Amino acid sequence: MAFWNKEKTKVQPLPEQELAPAETAPPVPAPVPPMPEPLPPQEQPPAKPAKKQKPAPNRKRPFDAHVWFSEAEQRKLERRVEQSGLSKGVFIRKAALENPIVIDPEKEKLLSAVNKMTAELKYIHAELGRQGGLLKMAIKPNEGQRQAHPEEWNLLVQTNHDLVRTQKLVWKTMEAVNGYFKAHQF
Repeated sequence: MAFWNKEKTKVQPLPEQELAPAETAPPVPAPVPPMPEPLPPQEQPPAKPAKKQKPAPNRKRPFDAHVWFSEAEQRKLERRVEQSGLSKGVFIRKAALENPIVIDPEKEKLLSAVNKMTAELKYIHAELGRQGGLLKMAIKPNEGQRQAHPEEWNLLVQTNHDLVRTQKLVWKTMEAVNGYFKAHQF
């Protein structure tokens, strides 16, 4: 019979006489030492009472409510809050506790038209920027070489300046319209 060690290598077999059970008396168990006496219970400090959370002194409304919205509902809520001119918290509080908030249909049509106009102005602004970039690319190679006719080159440069000026004017118009409607709480 062979034995294997931890490294899985074969170890020499033991002689037969060592495999035979020893004819000796079974070992006597050692006496168990006596258990030490338990320690007296220690006094624990009294538990501190739980602190009550007070609302901040400047808060008149210590309770909150959490509401979950879908993406479409969130967009609609934000649009209506913006149209009402109220903060989101005031808008939701009024809608929940008072009469529903009614937005004037004429006002809503006006806001819709302004939003469309603002979107168009943004598009025009972006397109003017793109056209200006293309003009700059056409002008750049001619600056050092002046291969184009001087009148054509001057016309390209002037057109680019006019385009940039128009782009700035469109941006200012868009900001003025938005500022007017926000200032008058449309």
